[in-house]
Amino acid sequence: MASFSQLADFDSRGRPSEAQFVNVLQRMEEVGEAAVRGYGAGRGVTIRSCFKTTRQFNAAAWPDGDRMQVGLGAAVLPLLNVLFGAILSDRRVLATLSGAAADAAPVPAFVYDPAEFGKPLAVELHIDGEKALAAGVLADLCISYVYLHEMGHILCGHCEAGEHLFGSGEVLEFGEGSEEGAGLGGEWLEMRQYWEYQADSFTLPLLLQYIQMAARHRRHGKWLAKLAGSEDERRVRMHTAALTSAAISALFLYMAGCRLRYEAPNTHPDPVVRSLYMKDMLAALCAREWGCAEDEMLELQFGYLEPFAFSLARMGLGSIEDWEPEELTRNYEEAGRLAGGKKYRELTRVWSWLPESEWMDA
Repeated sequence: MASFSQLADFDSRGRPSEAQFVNVLQRMEEVGEAAVRGYGAGRGVTIRSCFKTTRQFNAAAWPDGDRMQVGLGAAVLPLLNVLFGAILSDRRVLATLSGAAADAAPVPAFVYDPAEFGKPLAVELHIDGEKALAAGVLADLCISYVYLHEMGHILCGHCEAGEHLFGSGEVLEFGEGSEEGAGLGGEWLEMRQYWEYQADSFTLPLLLQYIQMAARHRRHGKWLAKLAGSEDERRVRMHTAALTSAAISALFLYMAGCRLRYEAPNTHPDPVVRSLYMKDMLAALCAREWGCAEDEMLELQFGYLEPFAFSLARMGLGSIEDWEPEELTRNYEEAGRLAGGKKYRELTRVWSWLPESEWMDA
């Protein structure tokens, strides 16, 4: 759909910079312009993007007069850089790469403590070299996922549907305000959850383009090939996709830790279940697009996710220990029922930007 800019480059410690903010905003604008060209003919609507000044880890899409707006919280970019820098500071994560050691010069930073969201939790990053580059790329790919997901809400018609059906067109990802319309009953809750899976199903094919760019990147392709143990292009793509999947799942595990204690109501699917569902959708997509074995992709994804999850748990930033396998299986099956349903698709069809032939089921 779009001609994308290259992924951002990062300094030797993977630190965010003004250039990175500009790079992300440019990419958001490119996707919005391409969406209008591809699907917005006759609507008289533009899509613009911005950073919002907020301490919340948040993103949103909303109507604004004759434009649709996508906004990322300004805290998202630096927090993701720090989160992945902290995860990769653990020697056991991506152990074949150089740059995580106890004697590395520490960089003081902070993330939000899931036990008290909004309260800074101090961390020290012991990271340099290839590990820092990897942390920056994982943060960048997760940011790409977040804003592509917001574009998905617009193109699937969720903002316009919300405005017409419930009086509010804002689709807020996390936190206060996400319960708009909840007084209308359980059907509203189910439809909002369906919207999340549907926006993800729109997002993943576009995210795959970013994954392929990262695998071919003049600077990052080297350490990605090191992880893959091969310079074969398809193997590098597969490992990059599996690593991206693990990064997004780690983000959802962190959000799950926040959500358990966050006071504001939330209408989204459980982050842990959603991360597993996205993992499987991405594996199926890679198998279809690249001709690789889906089982092999799933095995690669788990191979990267496990050390990520343990690193989060060691820092107290996310855990799946409280999940019973039976409960997780039951919730995953319920997610499949909801995401594959037709009822909520029909309710918002009239506002969808996507033509009938390109409507994608979650």
